[in-house]
Amino acid sequence: PPFHKKAVAGYHDLIVALAQEVIGQWRTGRRDVYADMRAVTLRIASAVLFGHEASDAYRIAHLLEIWARRNFSGPVWFFPINIPGTPYYRLLKHAERVEREILALVEKRRRDSSDRTDVLSLLIQARDDENRGMTDTELVGQATILFGASFETTASTLTWTVFLLAQHPAIMAELMDELDRVLGGNAPTRDQLAQLSFLDRVIKESMRILPPVPFTIRAADDDAIPMGSLTLSHGTRVICSHFLTHHLPEIYPEPEIFRPDRWRDIDPTQYEYMPFSAGPRACVGAIFAIQVLKI
Repeated sequence: PPFHKKAVAGYHDLIVALAQEVIGQWRTGRRDVYADMRAVTLRIASAVLFGHEASDAYRIAHLLEIWARRNFSGPVWFFPINIPGTPYYRLLKHAERVEREILALVEKRRRDSSDRTDVLSLLIQARDDENRGMTDTELVGQATILFGASFETTASTLTWTVFLLAQHPAIMAELMDELDRVLGGNAPTRDQLAQLSFLDRVIKESMRILPPVPFTIRAADDDAIPMGSLTLSHGTRVICSHFLTHHLPEIYPEPEIFRPDRWRDIDPTQYEYMPFSAGPRACVGAIFAIQVLKI
């Protein structure tokens, strides 16, 4: 429910306020765009997932950021030995701290019966068909994966989009003209977001040419699945490359060219354009991510 279209629209004003808060601190001059975009998306993800008013929400989000970075570091993968002094040992100790912090926030939310709209509170309140709620372990897992998905990928997309616009000044000028014409220098309202058609095409093309997630791993669900000259057995892992699919010339003519206006004429299937993956395992937060990107 937190990621249904109506619920996502309810986050609009909060996202605008948080974006303005962070962007208002920027100064002209030489800047690290990736760091700037991470700062914006970290602020938004922590507030939407853990609560805007909670003083510990941003701290937990920052701890999760560190955890994700350590989790994918080379020393951890190549030397996964749990003894004091190793990167793997430090990763596990940090993970334990993240778990304690999230569980403490969960307990605080359970004691506070006031209506809250942050995702963690909604997950705590959620019940299945047999009126069972999530266990503490499930809450920690869901909070962690939702944070990683909503923060890191959005920051990457924003960074690559700015990078592509900087390389294509004519496209940037057209985008700025649309923003000036529709918004007049103000932050977008909910209704105005739908009017920014060129912005929509720019984001779609950015995620096509440089998708934030380059590949997905899936497993065969049945035996004897034909795939070209191969026959896959149950459980066989298959790597699906979003990047390669997005660069197939038979789907996207001149695929290496950044051309947002191609989206005036094409309508690829979900398996031909998949920045959020496809099928029943597609990203649950796709609508939320698009809203954050546009704002």
